[in-house]
Amino acid sequence: MRAKNKLLKFFLNIITSGKYNEKNDFLISDYLIRYTLMNIMIVCGVIFLVVLTVRHRSDWSFFAMVINSISAFLLVVLFIVARTKTPQFVVSLISLILWILFCVLNIWYGKGQGANFVYIYILPILAIMLLGMRSGVILSVILLCFVAAEMFVPGLSHFTYHIDVSNRVVIAYFLILVPMIAIEITRKTKDELIEKQRNQLQNFNDNLQKMVEEKTQNVLDLQNALLKTMAELVECRDDVTGGHIERTQHGIKILLDEMKRSGIYREEIEGWNTALILQSCQLHDIGKISISDNILKKPAKLSENEFEEMKKHVSFGEQIIGKIETLTKESDFLKYANIFAGSHHEKWDGSGYLRGLKKNDIPLLGRIMAIADVYDALTSERPYKRAFTHEEAVQIIIEQKGTQFDPLLVETFIRVAEQFRVENAKIKES
Repeated sequence: MRAKNKLLKFFLNIITSGKYNEKNDFLISDYLIRYTLMNIMIVCGVIFLVVLTVRHRSDWSFFAMVINSISAFLLVVLFIVARTKTPQFVVSLISLILWILFCVLNIWYGKGQGANFVYIYILPILAIMLLGMRSGVILSVILLCFVAAEMFVPGLSHFTYHIDVSNRVVIAYFLILVPMIAIEITRKTKDELIEKQRNQLQNFNDNLQKMVEEKTQNVLDLQNALLKTMAELVECRDDVTGGHIERTQHGIKILLDEMKRSGIYREEIEGWNTALILQSCQLHDIGKISISDNILKKPAKLSENEFEEMKKHVSFGEQIIGKIETLTKESDFLKYANIFAGSHHEKWDGSGYLRGLKKNDIPLLGRIMAIADVYDALTSERPYKRAFTHEEAVQIIIEQKGTQFDPLLVETFIRVAEQFRVENAKIKES
């Protein structure tokens, strides 16, 4: 059974110029069917030209033998060329021209009339199927003109045909050519209709995709607006304007863009969803909603006990986001938010809170947020301190390189510090 399948596959590969595959696409592919017909025609042409040349070598002229021999050679070459990347149209056109030559020569000599007529009738079918409507009809008409001239015009043919035979041949030719034209027109119309429907379906899918994207973006915009409002309400409790959220967002984006450009921590940030990160960072101080107003609104520096209480906003934030996670499916957004809330006060040397993590044990998102958060805190006015200038804030961050902040991220920050200044100025002005 396996040997039989291999033999069948080998045969199919031959007649389809190697275009056959195991999915049997050639059975439904108009393109491969045309290749099959072309190769069968070439093989049959070689066989019959050789046979006729040998059979009539005694009574045919030397010129006729040479023509047939050359035709046979060219057909063999075409069979080889058909298996290359040469366009199907070129090989088919040359093959059909040789076929016409074969028919014309045999009509001229009047040998094997019945068989020759069959070859004449086959040409319109092959020409239209292989070359399409326009080229196929042109070749069919060319052959008809040659045949009619040889049969009806005295002296043009080596053999004299009876008028009844000539009429029957021409009429039969027309009876084959006209239906083939009608079939090809129908097929072409069907193909055009299918193509039109395919384009309409594609346009519908594109429009549907666009509508889905717009609706999704609307949902994301609404979600972002709600998150921003909630975060700003939390910030307003300790008399800090909501601009803090927007400024830290821009700071994180600036750092992320530079990290991607320079390749810092490339493997770790490669799979991050930047849009979700920028949304989720708004919740980094959500735990402050559980801190007493007496502490949040105190117009002076916090006492040691008050500061210890303030530190709890980190764990409160993790708890709040954790509760949301239990009510929803797994979400990258909440995962990012939890990291921001729980690690943005950790320090590179391990002196931060909540867990006293050190160096790379601190999540990268937390290390990024630490720089953006501290920069905004330094350049913003508080009841108990003045706003530092941009230059002063940059210098403080540089001085904390390797103690409070990740050294690589500080280097990144230095390269984009001017962008921090420009963005912060824009937001404060607005």
